Amino acid sequence: MKREFLEELETDIEVAAENPLIIPTWNTKFDDPVFIIAFEVTLLGNPRVSEEVEELAYLHPQDIVPNQLDSTLINKLAALICDINQ
Repeated sequence: MKREFLEELETDIEVAAENPLIIPTWNTKFDDPVFIIAFEVTLLGNPRVSEEVEELAYLHPQDIVPNQLDSTLINKLAALICDINQ
């Protein structure tokens, strides 16, 4: 994961690996189960657009168009954001 951030966003990160967010969901495009393991990361620099990244954006789960992700994933992300903000 650290390598991907360095390659694509040209910044280093610190990964909090002790409490991953586990999200079992469904890929509606391919009609397959998907198991997402998400980790909290701290940026150790400013992300930059690179040859592999055209645009950077920070999104709140409420700003994601529902047809981009399934409802299970959106709900899990929203709950995570609510927990962080409390």
